[in-house]
Amino acid sequence: MKTNLLFFIASLLVFVSCKPGSTNSNESQKDSTGINALMTTELNSVATTESTDQDSSVTLPPTAVLAAQTKNHELYTYVMREANEKETANVVSVFLKDKKSGKVKCVLVSNPMADLRWDDMRDRHAVDVTLDQIAAADNVVFVPWDENKILVEGCPDARNVWTYVIDTEHMTAMQFPAKEGLTRFDEAKHHILMSDYRYHDEGGRYSVEETYTEDGAFVEERMLGDL
Repeated sequence: MKTNLLFFIASLLVFVSCKPGSTNSNESQKDSTGINALMTTELNSVATTESTDQDSSVTLPPTAVLAAQTKNHELYTYVMREANEKETANVVSVFLKDKKSGKVKCVLVSNPMADLRWDDMRDRHAVDVTLDQIAAADNVVFVPWDENKILVEGCPDARNVWTYVIDTEHMTAMQFPAKEGLTRFDEAKHHILMSDYRYHDEGGRYSVEETYTEDGAFVEERMLGDL
C-alpha cells in the first residue's frame, strides 16, 4: 500500500510539472527543479522499499504494454499523459517485472522537461543523469548481455533521439551523445552502436554509426552514407 501511494504521488508530480500555461519562465524552471527532486525521492523510496520488504510491490497498470522480455524479467511501458500541441513527448512510466516472484518495480517516469545535456557530451562520452532527467521513453529494450540494464530512448524535442542506459539494480542512468538512436548491440564485445548525424561542409546531412562501451565510453565511428 505504501509503495502504491508513493507511485501515485510521483505520477501526480509529473503531471503537475508538465502542465502548460506558466507565464513566468524563471518561476517555472524553479518549480520544475523542485518537482523533479521530489519525484526522484519518491522513485528511490519505491526501490528501497522493494529491496527491504519482500511483500511490497508496485501495481502494474492494467493497460501497461509489454515492451521486452528475457528469461527472468519483463519490461512494460505505460503512457501516463499523451503528447499534445504544446508538448511533443508522452509522459511514460517504465516497469520491470520479475517473472519468478511476480514483483513489479517502477524504474522511471519520463520527464519531457529534462535538462539539455548535449554540451556536456562534447567529449563524445556518455554522462550520468538522474532518473528524473529521462526525457522520453518511447522505446525500451534489455541490454542483451546484462538483463539488469535496459536501454531507453525517445524523441522529446521532435528532432533528436535521446538515448539512455539504465542500471535497474542500482537505479543509475547514463545519457549518450548520439542523436539518432540505437542501431544494434555487439554482444561479443559488449558494445552499443548508435546512429548520429553530421553535416557536409558544402551542405547536406549524413549519418554515422558510433560505437560505445557498456560504460558509455566512445570507441569509434563510421559513415553510414548520405541521407
